[in-house]
Amino acid sequence: MRLVNDAVLAPDIQRQRALARVVLAKAEGCGLLAFALADNHLHIETADERAAAGELARVIELSLGRVLGLEVGFTPAYIRPILDAHHLYATFRYVLRQPQHHQLPVDPRREASNLPDLLGLRVLGAYTRANVRERLPRIQRADLLELLGVTELRCAQSPAEWICEAALAASALPDLHGKSAEVVATRRAIIRIASGQVSARTVAAWLNVRARAVFELRNGPVDQHLVEAITRQLHLMGRRLRENSPVPSTAAH
Repeated sequence: MRLVNDAVLAPDIQRQRALARVVLAKAEGCGLLAFALADNHLHIETADERAAAGELARVIELSLGRVLGLEVGFTPAYIRPILDAHHLYATFRYVLRQPQHHQLPVDPRREASNLPDLLGLRVLGAYTRANVRERLPRIQRADLLELLGVTELRCAQSPAEWICEAALAASALPDLHGKSAEVVATRRAIIRIASGQVSARTVAAWLNVRARAVFELRNGPVDQHLVEAITRQLHLMGRRLRENSPVPSTAAH
């Protein structure tokens, strides 16, 4: 899918997260296997029928137009049938290698794709793991790590000053403002990870809340899957720093 003027669809990390949220929300239940953005176009691979794929493209385009504030529309989506098992696997890899295929700068976290969801770095599209296991059983974790450009991915809990940025990536949120269920869950996960590393006052400053609110949030339920995703993001950020690769940052917490 591409715009009629071939403009870049989501030029910054905030809009890339918004794009990911749209695709993952609209494609749930559609057999989504892979998606990835390549500057001026978006690839999606699904295990659905032709008519359903066309409808999915339509609703994603409409949502992206609203969410990203696009000034022009999309060209008719190009939809290609999957011919056989070999084609299914080849398309999966092709979609997730879009930045390399087009020789684009590679976001080290690959946020404009479902690779983070497949590797437990993000919770929003965790359902795509089951889709891939069912339709592409030969895809192993090592294959996904290779697509990300790392050999391992573990859970880490430091440095503490990266926790908020890691949490935003793990939840695909632009910031931690508001009182939505996702924001509250992300705040609780941050507090759980930061506990014992920094003071409640420091965490309160990160979250722009009072210290009392930190204690109240600490007593609520914590999404362990989100905690694990954040700590994997921390490990990935540490690896990229050691490799002298820039870590994208969104300043608003």
